Amino acid sequence: MNTYKIKASIILFLITGGEQLQGDCYISITIPD
Repeated sequence: MNTYKIKASIILFLITGGEQLQGDCYISITIPD
């Protein structure tokens, strides 16, 4: 199984309507191998 961490700051930036984020947010995706 492989786990990937994807930086989601840009996605959250768009969702929040351009509000400044405090720190980085990461989405962990695990792919069954």
